[in-house]
Amino acid sequence: MRSRADGRGYGPRRIEQELRAKGIDESLVLDALRETFGGNNERERARLVLEKRFRRERLEDGKILRRAAAFLQRRGYSETVILDLLRQHED
Repeated sequence: MRSRADGRGYGPRRIEQELRAKGIDESLVLDALRETFGGNNERERARLVLEKRFRRERLEDGKILRRAAAFLQRRGYSETVILDLLRQHED
């Protein structure tokens, strides 16, 4: 799970979906997600993934902003984290 989060930049929803598809017990999945993405860690990881992928792009542009939101959503980050990050770049 950590290699998916660190190496590929996957968010908690994507990792949770993969682990459940492999038949991992739900309590183990939730404990591992809490350990990896607990607190403000999800937001920080999403920020790093966003900066790495869109470092040469201007996030003020509406088209790029939509692409960034879709990218983070496919990676498995929550809507609240995505909106918070993109609002920050919009300001």
